[in-house]
Amino acid sequence: MNEHERPCSSKKQTLDEIPGSPGASAAYCSAHDLALFAMFHLKDHLRMQRQILPDAALDEIHRPVTHLDGQQYAIGWWTDNRAGEPVVFGQGGTTDSFTLVELFPAEDMAVVMLANSWDDDLNMPNAIEAAILAKVLPSFHRQPQATTAPKVPQTDAAQLAGTWTGRIATNTGDVPVTIAISRSGEVHGHLGHELDAPLRDVSSRGDHIYGILSGNLREDDAAVPPYDIELDMFLRGAKLAGAATTRPGAKSNTQLPHWIDMERIQ
Repeated sequence: MNEHERPCSSKKQTLDEIPGSPGASAAYCSAHDLALFAMFHLKDHLRMQRQILPDAALDEIHRPVTHLDGQQYAIGWWTDNRAGEPVVFGQGGTTDSFTLVELFPAEDMAVVMLANSWDDDLNMPNAIEAAILAKVLPSFHRQPQATTAPKVPQTDAAQLAGTWTGRIATNTGDVPVTIAISRSGEVHGHLGHELDAPLRDVSSRGDHIYGILSGNLREDDAAVPPYDIELDMFLRGAKLAGAATTRPGAKSNTQLPHWIDMERIQ
């Protein structure tokens, strides 16, 4: 992309910033570099590459830490099973980027993608990945037929209903937080003594609840307040617990994750 081109997105690009943890983020590479990285993990070693890890170590990195069905986590990689074959993948990004590395060891094939934007409404660039797989691996892309297996009971949204209070842990101390969940699924909340307001983009399914609350955690590294805070929590015993992550503002692309836990008081 040259300096006159803009990413295909309705979102405005954030300003360039120096990350606070450059050793753990903000790595730049080409799609070719990423493809070479994928080949290394598929054990397709090239003469131009120095093999810094033995193949046995690569196997260990790709091995899930649990032995359950469905998507699992290994060492820095997600694992899954499609059409009876293992898939190893990593995906991430920022408000201005999208990255995917997807390994199909049984086929000795990989899909790599780099994008300077993304759009959930258009399912982009995930739709591109689906189109690629439909061409090169149609057996993997084919959707499994529906089965008549009994569904696992889900926690009804009404079971999360009530008023919950707790704290968001920050580097300057705990910030009180309160949310009220109605039986119909509406959620209101506030931080500390701030005014109560509806949470946006609320979703509640099973033991999981998600919503966006506007507020101020009083942290120097966060965006200019008030800013959005994503609340992403699961029911753990008698508590709701999970992550409260600040979202980028107009003048900052900083995202700060925090621990949040709450107890129902009524």
